[in-house]
Amino acid sequence: LESQRDVLTFLARLDDDRLTIADSIAAPDQALTLSLGEITCYLPLAGMVDLEKEQARLQAELADADKEIARLRKLLSGPFAQRAPADVVQRERDKLAQIEASHARIGERLASLG
Repeated sequence: LESQRDVLTFLARLDDDRLTIADSIAAPDQALTLSLGEITCYLPLAGMVDLEKEQARLQAELADADKEIARLRKLLSGPFAQRAPADVVQRERDKLAQIEASHARIGERLASLG
């Protein structure tokens, strides 16, 4: 990555001294964590974002996802799943899987904020 430092600073709109490239580094507090394969990036958010508002927003998203997950699980465990056409039931199962994955991502983002 060091060989791409100029590209990274340009794309991220960072001053060169704000970018740290290391084999391993402790995760800073109140930072957004991005992982791609073996690469982990930390974006410190303190002073850039109102962390309390962001946490509240993410908690509201989690609560909405929880409600939708509960609704879909109830729907899929009831008579709907036996009476509805297979493609409709599968569409609801797919929706449930998508919302569960979204719930996990939101939880990770919330945890990364500290």
